Amino acid sequence: AEERGIAANAGDDLATTAVLIHELANRQRPQIQERGLQSLLDEIELPLVRLLRETEKAGIKLDTKQLETVATRIRQDVAQLERDIWELAGEEFMIGSPQQLAEVLFVKLGPSPKRRGKTGSSTDARVLQAIRDEHEIIPKIERYRELSKLAQTYLDALPAWIGPDGRLHTTFLQTNAATGRPAAGFGR
Repeated sequence: AEERGIAANAGDDLATTAVLIHELANRQRPQIQERGLQSLLDEIELPLVRLLRETEKAGIKLDTKQLETVATRIRQDVAQLERDIWELAGEEFMIGSPQQLAEVLFVKLGPSPKRRGKTGSSTDARVLQAIRDEHEIIPKIERYRELSKLAQTYLDALPAWIGPDGRLHTTFLQTNAATGRPAAGFGR
């Protein structure tokens, strides 16, 4: 509405939103028709809205015992990878620190740095992938990052968002592009 210069004030936020949506719909209907998208709207998009809303209300049942079993196994794998990485490096360091990792990789172990950032040689995923075959520590670092991220983003976080009904309630964003990251807000 803002992008199209549409404004309204209906007394409260919900009423104003309803007025804006109504006005946007009136303006978009002719565009949908012109572009031949009416069947897409009627047969896919609108039915999906109802399905997503019902799914949001029902929530998603999580097997918290199984989730904890998986989380425990992943944490053990991360701890083992950490020990393996330290052994291959010949020292303990913070694997999550790009500066410390760059020091161990490019100064001590010798793979060729591919890119430099503001604070030194880059250790981002693309760089590690490019030098994966140059030292046996690199696949372990990649796996460590993958499992750590999985544990932090999902396995550790999801149980905290389970509602009183024992289910996870989220908001599905039908019009957002997929990024590979959680876009929905948990716990609603």
